[in-house]
Amino acid sequence: MPGLISRKRLHPLGFSVLAVAIGSFAFVQKERTEARQFHLPAMFSDHMVLQEKTLAKVWGKARPGRKIRISADWKGFEEPVSAVADESGNWHAFIETPAAGGPYELRVGRGKIRDVMVGQVWLAAGQSNMQMSLSAAEDAEKEIAKADHPEIRFFKVKRIPQAQPAGFCEGEWIVCTPETAPKQSAVSYFFAETLQRELGNETPVGVLVSAWGSTAIESWIPRPELEKIAPDRSVFEYHDSLSAQPYDPETAFAEYESAMADWLENPLRESGRKKLKPQKPLPHAQHQSRPGNLFNGMIHPLAPYSVAGAIWYQGESNTALAPAEPVCYPAENYGRFLCTLFECWSKCWELPQQERRLPFLVVQLPRIGDRIDHPGVAAEKSGWAVVRAGQQSAAGAFPDSVRLISTIDLPIESRGDIHPKAKRPVGERLALAALRSVYGRDLTACGPIPSRAVREGNSIRLLFSETGHGLAILDDAEVIGGFTLAPENGIFHRATARIEGETVLVESKYCPHPVFVRYGWEDHPACNLGNRNGFSTAPFVRRISGKTN
Repeated sequence: MPGLISRKRLHPLGFSVLAVAIGSFAFVQKERTEARQFHLPAMFSDHMVLQEKTLAKVWGKARPGRKIRISADWKGFEEPVSAVADESGNWHAFIETPAAGGPYELRVGRGKIRDVMVGQVWLAAGQSNMQMSLSAAEDAEKEIAKADHPEIRFFKVKRIPQAQPAGFCEGEWIVCTPETAPKQSAVSYFFAETLQRELGNETPVGVLVSAWGSTAIESWIPRPELEKIAPDRSVFEYHDSLSAQPYDPETAFAEYESAMADWLENPLRESGRKKLKPQKPLPHAQHQSRPGNLFNGMIHPLAPYSVAGAIWYQGESNTALAPAEPVCYPAENYGRFLCTLFECWSKCWELPQQERRLPFLVVQLPRIGDRIDHPGVAAEKSGWAVVRAGQQSAAGAFPDSVRLISTIDLPIESRGDIHPKAKRPVGERLALAALRSVYGRDLTACGPIPSRAVREGNSIRLLFSETGHGLAILDDAEVIGGFTLAPENGIFHRATARIEGETVLVESKYCPHPVFVRYGWEDHPACNLGNRNGFSTAPFVRRISGKTN
């Protein structure tokens, strides 16, 4: 019959050719199937940076039972490391990384990862002030022109929320050049640039940037852990009710296009403050504001990629004292939530509590709004002050692994500006804090920290650590601003303060029997206390201790 092969007409050699062809086809199909099943996290790709001198974990998915070989061309990696995928297809192995250097080639399975550098790797996370690009920062044109740092690389995590913890995320490594720098996180860039300069220009620096503007801390914490410490169920019930509503993608996209058109035509509010750019629509179950969704989609897939530590700049979206809708919890909960974030991320990075925690460097919220200046009772309704206090208390709860970076002295462009352009000082202060707390440098990396408050008659004397070259007023004012005192009833009053040696004496005619002292408790406090090294004192609140003199 036409189309069939006759055994009588086929030469014996033809059977061999046919068998080889069939075998080759089967082999190719098997290879294609295995290639489709083999998957590496996006961080393991060209231009990546590995943490130096550590046992770095490499992991992925493959056909169950497949053996994966890993090798590299740096000195000391003579024998390949291998792993076998389990019945679920998961595999992992550990490789010893050398001292800072590169470029190298890393082979995983049948693939090659090129231009691999080994150095210092950090995670940068938070909301819009971490996301803000270098092109929007102060002196952007000048900074971009000199941003030729090929040993600095950024892995920008694609913003994809997930309702459940994801195994993989999307993103790519970007080599820092004047062409690529404008779109990179400004804080991350200045942090990496300063860190590399201080460690030596031969040290590569990689930053995993996972940031999303207008997001609350609840989105960055695993939901099961958040449920354990939340004051009630209101926020979960609110988001779950929205998730249960029918989702019409056509209607949602039409509303998005309308909002985008309005935003492009009128990008500013009446106050002069920029409107937030509309986000592409998602079913609410996958929305970025839903508790846990950003942890699931933008943090969980990164772990446990070896890092030296994390920098965190977030809190603006948690400053409501009583949110109009239960999108997030009131500001008073921020400190506890931040402590939980520290613990959960350390666990995610496979760092047992009894051994060590993931180092965190936390940027305390800057000033915002107008300065209020009246002599009597101090302004109380400041959600920004509450979040700053929460950041301070969370850092104090983990003194060995968390450092607080104050930005309260930095300028803001306008009263409603939630995004200060002065990002270089923020990145530099983060880098100096890292040099001291992670790399063991003996240097002053922060402003004076109150260590004790004692009563002297009707006055309070504050003792400080981290005074550096001595206490100082950081601006042209003749007096220290920002202090308030309160008696036992907790009603705070304006106070005057002056430097006496390595101490500050605080007193108020409105409060003859002080029990509490606060510094910088306003949206826009008149804070100017610091040290002669140029670092400002972070806002704080303390109860007076010690004997009456």
